[in-house]
Amino acid sequence: MPAYSPGNSRPGPNFATDQKGRSPPSSPASAASCISVESAVETVHSIESSPSIKELASQLNGDLEKLSRTVQDLEKWFEQLNSDGYKRRLPWTDAMQRAFKRYKGLVDKHTRAHQAFENYFLTTKGSNSKKNATAEDHVERAQLALEWGRAALKAGEARADFMEMYRKAYKLDGIQGHIQAVENCVNSAQDAVEEAQKNYDTLLLSIVAVGSAGVASRRNPKLSINERLIVSWYSICGFLHCFFEGYFVLNHANLASQQTLFAQLWKEYSLSDSRYLTSDPFMLSVETITVLVWGPLCFFSAWCIIRESTIRYPVQMMVCMGHLYGVILYYATSAAEQYYRGNSHSRPEFQYFWLYYVGFNLPWVIVPSFLLLRSIRAMRVAFAMLGRVRGLLTELRGSIHDINQRKNEEEASASQSREDEKAA
Repeated sequence: MPAYSPGNSRPGPNFATDQKGRSPPSSPASAASCISVESAVETVHSIESSPSIKELASQLNGDLEKLSRTVQDLEKWFEQLNSDGYKRRLPWTDAMQRAFKRYKGLVDKHTRAHQAFENYFLTTKGSNSKKNATAEDHVERAQLALEWGRAALKAGEARADFMEMYRKAYKLDGIQGHIQAVENCVNSAQDAVEEAQKNYDTLLLSIVAVGSAGVASRRNPKLSINERLIVSWYSICGFLHCFFEGYFVLNHANLASQQTLFAQLWKEYSLSDSRYLTSDPFMLSVETITVLVWGPLCFFSAWCIIRESTIRYPVQMMVCMGHLYGVILYYATSAAEQYYRGNSHSRPEFQYFWLYYVGFNLPWVIVPSFLLLRSIRAMRVAFAMLGRVRGLLTELRGSIHDINQRKNEEEASASQSREDEKAA
């Protein structure tokens, strides 16, 4: 069974196979409030100046193909072995002992690199909590993840090379375990790339969120904290809609074979919804509308809030309704296919179904619902005030009419009195 490689296959509608040897990656760290615009912009260059995620992903893809072929060859050889005719090679030569010692050293290095990543917060902050993570923390963890991935690849290659060169070095009942260990190293490298991408992605979203709030504060210091948070929300939505989802619309046909940051993120999310790797017509339609309509309107909504525009709430209501309608259609079409055709697009594990498929889309139900109700209340108050103003204006016009009428009557009476006096 070959090691898992994103992009090697396009999942069908019933995408519910398992990946052996992979530990579930941890959920992305939340964007902490302590990330400032300046520190985020400065430290993001640390990732860009180091071996990039794209380079590691490309290296990983090539190594995955090579190691997959090696593993397949080893498994075919293992299946054809005859236990009666198999004889372990003893004693080991000096070359075998040096090769064994080398790959064991690389395995230990891989273990240390993985532990360094997992224990980063415990080592630097005395706690594994990610609540107070800074931009520098995300950069450091991304770099540690890259080191972990490279160490995993080297360990897997060294173990596979040893088994390929010295096929009878181990006992017969231990060969399958060593083959599985090669797969685990490759899958561990893939997990490392995913973790590096998550930290980098968190940093980018933090820049968008904190940067937009900072711009809002400078442009309009009177904005409340809630208003600044709403500006950040719409800025993040606009960024995701126009750039992240726009990348899918432009590259859906060859997304599975690409190794860019956005492509890797889309392939990871496709484990919860395989329609993103099959150019599903509904997904293309709804994502295109999102990119061309809702993305720009999100940026426009943020601008309206900053400028305190009079059309803020109508625009906000349109965007909220678009978000809610899109999420409802997204869930409904998937549920209908599963109910009527028995097609499940999501893997059954908790992480992929509840965290990715449900959890990642749930904010676009909760937040738009809150903002929609907020907009309805604001517009109801505005229309109520408008009604009262209209009533006051009507009363004022009536009062002015009465005053003018009395004035005209008084003038007419005075004029009549003067004429009577002249006649007398």
